[in-house]
Amino acid sequence: MSTKVQQFINLQTQVNNLIDSTDGPTDQLIQLTGELELLGDSLNNDEIHEVCEWYNSRQEIEWGIE
Repeated sequence: MSTKVQQFINLQTQVNNLIDSTDGPTDQLIQLTGELELLGDSLNNDEIHEVCEWYNSRQEIEWGIE
């Protein structure tokens, strides 16, 4: 997994956790979503494919599909 893909997944996880744990947009959430958007925009096709494959595999695990 490329470094940028790992950074994107980690940042997305942080954003998701903040959304789940706060009542509304915080300064930190706004900052992280901005960073996530910029990083996402910088991913090339191969990196986007890596992200999609990672999320797909996680979803299959959560649903019990293997």
